[in-house]
Amino acid sequence: MTKLNRREFIAASATAIGMACVAKATADVSFAGHIRKAVKFHMVKDDNLSVEQKFELLKELGYDGTELQTKSQDDKETYKAASEATGLPIHGVINSNNPDIRGAVDLSRYYGGTSVLVVAGRVNAEMSYDDNWNEWTQRIREAAPYADDQGIKLLVENV
Repeated sequence: MTKLNRREFIAASATAIGMACVAKATADVSFAGHIRKAVKFHMVKDDNLSVEQKFELLKELGYDGTELQTKSQDDKETYKAASEATGLPIHGVINSNNPDIRGAVDLSRYYGGTSVLVVAGRVNAEMSYDDNWNEWTQRIREAAPYADDQGIKLLVENV
């Protein structure tokens, strides 16, 4: 049997422990779900297609849902009808940095969605990071209980 010095013993022990952890971690991983694919509706740029045709195209391409911008609410009946006609759900709305988070929550609920994407403001020459943080933290805290009551998740994106 080969004799190991202390360094070789520690290196061999660390390797054995590491390999055991890797084996355990990979053995416990089981993925039984389905990864749902969605796309932002405004990314479909073909102006020759109607709203319903765009929904149908997304469905044919294999998407499981779409998100609408809150700017789309002027025509919300058209979007909802297209979603219902094609069976492609509107799972949420993109509010960007619009301060009307409650309005976005209502719109998402109207569409049957479950989420609102909130971009937490913009830092620029007029708005410092600290001021932006304070302003948007307050807005999100005020809107969160309402969103929760409506069954809508607020997805906060910090850019």
